[in-house]
Amino acid sequence: MSRLSEINNIKEFKEYASTITRKNFMSQFKFHEIELYSINDNEDKLCPNSYGFLEEICQDDCKDCWVSSIEHIYFKDDIEKCSLVSVEEVKQARESITYDYDKEYTLLELFDFPRETKFMSQEGEIKVDSDIIFLLDSDNNIWEQCYLTKKWLDMKFKLIPKEKEVTFMEVLNSKFKSMIRVEHKLIDETEVEGLQDYQRFDSYMICLCDCKNLNDSDIKEIIRDGVWTIREER
Repeated sequence: MSRLSEINNIKEFKEYASTITRKNFMSQFKFHEIELYSINDNEDKLCPNSYGFLEEICQDDCKDCWVSSIEHIYFKDDIEKCSLVSVEEVKQARESITYDYDKEYTLLELFDFPRETKFMSQEGEIKVDSDIIFLLDSDNNIWEQCYLTKKWLDMKFKLIPKEKEVTFMEVLNSKFKSMIRVEHKLIDETEVEGLQDYQRFDSYMICLCDCKNLNDSDIKEIIRDGVWTIREER
């Protein structure tokens, strides 16, 4: 996408902005009093309102409109500035990371964590990789790239503990500080409460064995055939 006239919304504009510097973008226009002209005579969409930026009525000051509209848009030079960290600095930062599951992290702190580390935000589950934010589309189970805006800079994020499927014997051999849960049709069919959430091993087994809706045979079947998951807090 190389021409403004081909852009139809803010999402497409952000993609375009990542390929050009802020200065070069503004140099495409000529401002004369309150009117705006394009250096390229073929461009036909010049007002930021054409891309969905302005919610209010235009103030008839084209230059101020554009400066205000793109204030929190990350252009190519903004993205490059975010990347000016040496490999050694990144390595040292990651070696000193502590995983605090109660802490609310800032966006800049997220980039110190290893790739594929997942966090929860007010927008949903995210991960960061090479200075890019990816948001999980839970309906389609795909990761979508998000462009950096002030909205993300103002957010707080909490670590999501790692989860993995294991056998019951692996549960027994795991660290007892690990959180566990099991999925089985008997738990769903009898609507057993308290077993859908992660708990410490001893608490979870007490909850399972004390359930009045399950007999000994049911409990043995759940232990043997259930899908056990451990949530590891590093």
